[in-house]
Amino acid sequence: MKKESSLESVGEELTEAIDILKARGLGVILLGSLDTGKSRIPRDIPRLHDFSQLGSLNEVLIAAGCKYFWSDCIGAWWLSAPYGKPVLMTNEVRLRVRKNSFPRNHLMIPVRYRNQSGRTLTLREVFSAGSSLYKAASRGEIELVRNTTIDLVHAHLEMISRLSGDWTDTDEMKHLQDQFRDLNSEFPDSAEVKIASSFLSNNRDLLAS
Repeated sequence: MKKESSLESVGEELTEAIDILKARGLGVILLGSLDTGKSRIPRDIPRLHDFSQLGSLNEVLIAAGCKYFWSDCIGAWWLSAPYGKPVLMTNEVRLRVRKNSFPRNHLMIPVRYRNQSGRTLTLREVFSAGSSLYKAASRGEIELVRNTTIDLVHAHLEMISRLSGDWTDTDEMKHLQDQFRDLNSEFPDSAEVKIASSFLSNNRDLLAS
């Protein structure tokens, strides 16, 4: 569907983050549906499709052994739910969704949006727009700016550091997180969103009033 076209992952953009994960000794496996076409990741990584079926017991057993899940704006993170596994959500196109729509233990980095004049929308504007922005991007009415390699790598490193108990927010990060929590609380019908501190620190302008 055309209105969903902006949701498709771009496999080529994910490769450097995967390389860094593997260099740190972390195994990477692709669960869920096979990556094909534009979403194909040009790396030799194990794929569930190579040895089992979607929804099989093997998929469930593999999910149980994962340190965390990486969801590039797809729904396969649900595999983490029975085990309460952490989920890193990248290129997320929606911030304002109903409560309990995001995994409880998540860390997110959203896309950016630019209007037709080239101005990047603030997070307040993204919250206020609800789910209409990614549909507008699919129609070509607004530009969707996907996460950069730096965004992705920093988010993974933050996730790994948080899971190992080594992560500490700087004073600036704490202030930015407070700002974002205050913004999120202005939309009480929405799920609680946990954006990576590294992303907020590198994109302070998104929290402008």
